Amino acid sequence: MVIEYREKIERSNQQLSDYEAEINLLRRRVEGLESDREKDKKLIAQLQDSLNRARIVSTVELIDLFDSSIGRLIGYLVG
Repeated sequence: MVIEYREKIERSNQQLSDYEAEINLLRRRVEGLESDREKDKKLIAQLQDSLNRARIVSTVELIDLFDSSIGRLIGYLVG
């Protein structure tokens, strides 16, 4: 009877130890995912900034193109 209880206690201790190891592993995994998430957020912000700058440059180039086209058209009509 005592041996059975000791075996049960041993199995329970082993199971508890396994659960603790799994919890620690999951904690490290979550920390890694949180770190990846922060890196991804920074990258997304950088890409959004780059996209906004590219849109501004594109808009300015388009305005310059229209301006020169209108200038040529006016010169053609006047001249």
